[in-house]
Amino acid sequence: MTTWLHWFSIIAGAASVLSFAAFLYEKLARRQAKLEETRRIWSEISKVKGIMGDVEKDIHSTGSSKRALQAHGALAILLRDLLKEAAQREKRFSLSTIRQWRGTGKLSSDWQEKLALTLLLTEEIDDEELKNEDFSKHRDADAVPTDSPVYHILDEHNKEQC
Repeated sequence: MTTWLHWFSIIAGAASVLSFAAFLYEKLARRQAKLEETRRIWSEISKVKGIMGDVEKDIHSTGSSKRALQAHGALAILLRDLLKEAAQREKRFSLSTIRQWRGTGKLSSDWQEKLALTLLLTEEIDDEELKNEDFSKHRDADAVPTDSPVYHILDEHNKEQC
């Protein structure tokens, strides 16, 4: 009887070790998949920013067209949605996260930074961070970046309508 119990203990111990190893492997695989998904999101953000720049250059050089303005608007919506995905992947999304994104070039304009700021929940804004933040550059930021040719074309169009 003790031999049977001895073998059962060895088998149970081995099963425990194997299940723990499988758990660790699965955890590492999930972590790696999450990192790859985050990299994919930032790659998509970079592509959208590049395409938006190309559309803006085209609008600036050839004049505004309704289709180009619509394309730019659709890209801006896509950029916002991708930034939302990136924010959800952060361990802690805050003003300092947005500062890090801007400092590393992930966000390259005040307009993109404002877009990211709109994703912050009130409880994600730390009072200490607020003391050090200058929001004045975002007060007049529009849905279309003011440094964009699209903004100037729309501005001219609005003046013509008045």
